[in-house]
Amino acid sequence: INECDTKSNRLKEVKKSFGLELRLVKDKTLKTEYDNILKGLDENVNVLNQELKDLKSKHNKSDLLKGATTNSNPYSTEGKDNDSLLEGASLLQDKTAESLVRSKQL
Repeated sequence: INECDTKSNRLKEVKKSFGLELRLVKDKTLKTEYDNILKGLDENVNVLNQELKDLKSKHNKSDLLKGATTNSNPYSTEGKDNDSLLEGASLLQDKTAESLVRSKQL
């Protein structure tokens, strides 16, 4: 991506130089011909710059999500049967009841 950025910047400089050189051409037909070529190349460069921008965006998003996992849900019921789920619920109720007793004692 960095190499593409460098080349894109170089293309901008070359285009600018080409435009300046084109101003010096006296022959109108030759100038029109080169101007049409420049317009065609400019469209191609714009398409490629848009693709580069999209790739950068995808790359940045993938960098943000590198450490994320979808299995980090503590409430996931995958791989658990009903008995283990009921046992977990019962434990949670017991802890809640104990907490309420302690709160009443305050």
